[in-house]
Amino acid sequence: MIPRRCVSVVVVTYNSEATISQCIESVLGTAENWIDRVVVVDNASADRSREIVGKYGPPLISVENNDNLGFAAACNCGAKRCKSEFLLFLNPDARLDENALAELVSFLDARDSAACCGPVLHDENNSADPACRRGFPTPSNSIGKLFGFDRLFPASRRFAGYGMPWLGFAREARVDCISGACFLMRREDFVSIDGFDEQFFLFGEDIDLFKRISDLGREVWFVPSARVTHLGGQSMKQNSHTADREFYRAMRLYMSKHWRNLSAPTYKLVEMGVGLRAWLERVIGH
Repeated sequence: MIPRRCVSVVVVTYNSEATISQCIESVLGTAENWIDRVVVVDNASADRSREIVGKYGPPLISVENNDNLGFAAACNCGAKRCKSEFLLFLNPDARLDENALAELVSFLDARDSAACCGPVLHDENNSADPACRRGFPTPSNSIGKLFGFDRLFPASRRFAGYGMPWLGFAREARVDCISGACFLMRREDFVSIDGFDEQFFLFGEDIDLFKRISDLGREVWFVPSARVTHLGGQSMKQNSHTADREFYRAMRLYMSKHWRNLSAPTYKLVEMGVGLRAWLERVIGH
């Protein structure tokens, strides 16, 4: 496949000095001929993230926010500066493996019905991240995930339907969700749903985006021929209490948007379950 400059990369940094340089170098080193621009949006980092990003020239564009706007708002901010056919959303603690972007572009080129696709994510020990292909949250699989029933009953579509362990990581598949840490999306599809919902601050914005895309009849695909190294949660480790709070807030927000068809007793029961799990998190830490 002949490379063409059809991709804009959007990276959001927040105290990402330990990883952002490797992230940028991986993009420029493995996919430069595919890249129209790289937009790095900094959410008021207090470390050297801005200084490191500032050392790069074109095709990199640096955007510096005075406040931490959250991941969703910062992604939208970066996407507004892009005009290319595809948008690649990439976490600062992720690195593109060789040919990863070419594989993702090739897939979307070949499947018009697909709005977005994502790679298999693996850590530095080559262990795959289950979050790189998931089902939509439902009342039963959310309770299964929160209270560990998915591990007790890994073959259960009801309790383990979020992580889908039966799918594995080797075969291409249409799925509900891929990971917000790295995915390629047609810009026209992103614009058609007005991008990320900025009510989400740190979690859930990717799942909500894929749900809204799916509701329009557009497809989301897991493409394991593309591989990306992802360290995972580097910024969140610096403020775990905020991360925990935002995780449960995002769950409640997703419920309020997408589960209103549930009966009132069922909705209340799930809401109580989320509240109980959040309380256990504060009291016992897991």
